[in-house]
Amino acid sequence: MATLSDVLVFLIEKGPGRTETELADAIGDRAFEHHISAECRRLVDQGKVRRRGVGSLFDPFTYYPVYRGQSLQARNGTFRATAGPSRMC
Repeated sequence: MATLSDVLVFLIEKGPGRTETELADAIGDRAFEHHISAECRRLVDQGKVRRRGVGSLFDPFTYYPVYRGQSLQARNGTFRATAGPSRMC
């Protein structure tokens, strides 16, 4: 059985840029949004997904996949790939 983490990574890979509300809707239970928010934070901390936005109503957090060879070295809101030449993602 897939974990919530597995499901979220799958949804983020298939639809980059989704908000926590959109992820909750895709799972089918908006009441579950608090758990989704906590799990997304954990995935960001583990370097499995990256987050953009400030988390406000007008600029909500949106989530994007991290592909093999990338890590989350956030500097001033930007992300860098660790493999190959340095470039902005």
